[in-house]
This record gives sequence, C-alpha cells and structure tokens, in this order.
Amino acid sequence: DFTDGVAWLRAAVELHRASGDRLREGDALRQLSSIQRCGALTAESERTGREAVALLEGCPPGRELAAAYGNLAMLALNVNDHDAAASAGARGLELAEQVGYTEVVVHTLNTIGTNELIQGDASGREKLERSLRLAQEAGLEEHIGRAYIHLADVAQRTRDYELGDTYFG
Repeated sequence: DFTDGVAWLRAAVELHRASGDRLREGDALRQLSSIQRCGALTAESERTGREAVALLEGCPPGRELAAAYGNLAMLALNVNDHDAAASAGARGLELAEQVGYTEVVVHTLNTIGTNELIQGDASGREKLERSLRLAQEAGLEEHIGRAYIHLADVAQRTRDYELGDTYFG
C-alpha cells in the first residue's frame, strides 16, 4: 500500500530530522522518493529525490549518497530525461563502486545501460547484461526482474528483435 508506505517514510524522515541524523534523514528521503515514484507521485518523487541528494552531499560520501544518485538516475530515466539519467547514473555508479555497494552498482548499471540502449547506444547492452549477471550472482531477485523488464522494454521500444529473441525467444 503506497499510501501507508509514504506516510511511514515521511514519519521516518521527521524522526531523523528531529534527532539531527542527516545521514539517516537523507536515506529515508531517498526511500520516500522511490515509493512516491511507484505510487504515481512523479513530481513529488523528483523533489524528494533531489532533497535527499542535497542533504547527503553534506555528509561523508558513502552508500546512502550512491543510492540517492542511483534513485535520481532512475527517476530521470522514467521521464525520458536521458542527460539527467546519464549524469546522476555516472555519479551513483562511481560512488557505489568506490564503497563496494553491489546492490547500487547493479541498480545503476541497469539504469545507465537501459538509458543508453533507448538512445541507440549499443554499449548499453553490456552494462545492462552486467547488471543482470551481478544481480544473479548476488541473488538480488528484484534486480534480476528489473533487468528482464528493461531488456524487454528496450527490445520492443527499439524493435531490436535479436535482443528480444536472445532473452525471450
């Protein structure tokens, strides 16, 4: 239930804000942004996602900031803002690789690869396929599913029948 999820995460944001824990507040904002997106609150999700990044930029760089940039990249991809997706994705991937945060590496590679493929850049396929392999190796089922969803989406959008046959034929 997205309504409950949004309410709970807003409460978490306020608790962390009241306690002065900027890192947890920023991470809760990132999670709230992701739930808002899933609940069709697109504009609010983008505002919350940007607020998370702004807050976390003032903290030591780590997994939370990497995840926040990965979230911004995903939000931008979902509204076909390809430049913003590439920029946020690059920053998120760099941070995630520096701190060894596999789940965000997987998520962000997926976003970057999908973004590139949608724009006709064939090098995106390697990134998306690497994301899938890493997700499978780590047992990240949600990310495995997301990779297949994006492979199917790209294949149908770009009429890449070879890609579609490779995974779904």
